[in-house]
Amino acid sequence: MPSFALFPAALGGQQGIVALFLEAGPIAKLVFAILLFFSLMSWGIMFNKSRLFRRATPPPPQPEPEPEPEVPVEVPEDIPQLAPEEPPEEKPDPEPVREPDPEPAPSEPDEDSSLLPVDEDPLPAASKGEVDDTTVAGFDDPDFTYDYYSHQLIRAIGQAWRRPRIDKRLDLAIKFRIARNGTVSDVEVVRTSGIPSYDRAGIRALEDASPLPPLPVAYRKQSLGVTVLLP
Repeated sequence: MPSFALFPAALGGQQGIVALFLEAGPIAKLVFAILLFFSLMSWGIMFNKSRLFRRATPPPPQPEPEPEPEVPVEVPEDIPQLAPEEPPEEKPDPEPVREPDPEPAPSEPDEDSSLLPVDEDPLPAASKGEVDDTTVAGFDDPDFTYDYYSHQLIRAIGQAWRRPRIDKRLDLAIKFRIARNGTVSDVEVVRTSGIPSYDRAGIRALEDASPLPPLPVAYRKQSLGVTVLLP
């Protein structure tokens, strides 16, 4: 049988596709069904591929925002560090100018004159600066280690000390307290010389020397006990 006999309706050209399918033989229908199946399958594969392709295609890149112009930050110039301030060097106080003392009036006989040797009479006091043996025996604070201040005390007390003219060396120790501003208080004899007039001269020297140089700035206490020797 010729092949065109499988499709008799196609030879007329006047009938539609449905009429051709209905009038076709079993073999033609089978072939048509197979072609339709593969056609639909091909369209399904193309549709699926198209959908996967659209998913796999990356979106167009977004335009990057233009960076903001950098604002120059003003960096402060290096501030020079100040060197630690050193404590000011303590300068010794200027020595006070004292007016010359008047001539001492003849003293009246001492009530304790019995303590004086018979052959020794009190003589006029020595002139200022004649005695140079004044020493600091110690302080009541062991932490006080300012040697320069000891020299200032010796100089100030030595200028006020007028040793009575006695031919022998005596040993007089006087204790007193110095306030921070140099004021002298609590003057007392801790070791007598044996001659009351000599002891009183030592006490008068401490009172005349007040105020003494102020206590060092680095010393934190408000007062200081001092013992001096007036030979």
